[in-house]
Amino acid sequence: MATNATSRVRKRREALRPAGMRPAQMWVPDSRQPAFIEECRRQSALLTGDPAEAETLAWIEAASDTEGRVGNSGFPACQEALTSLNRSG
Repeated sequence: MATNATSRVRKRREALRPAGMRPAQMWVPDSRQPAFIEECRRQSALLTGDPAEAETLAWIEAASDTEGRVGNSGFPACQEALTSLNRSG
């Protein structure tokens, strides 16, 4: 017997396929891993003092749709690395 959630997912997929959509799985880096956090720190440190950094960050801020967002940008590991760099710099 299929669960209610399984039935809803099946029904939704059956509706999307005729609309030309297909399911896809995507693997992304695990931002909770210490190696990921260290890489964020490393890359952020490379940008310290770069003249284009402020301009680029301003553009990202202006172009970002943040309406309805709660908390940080959704990337706590990178946010932690940036905060750490700001304290040490």
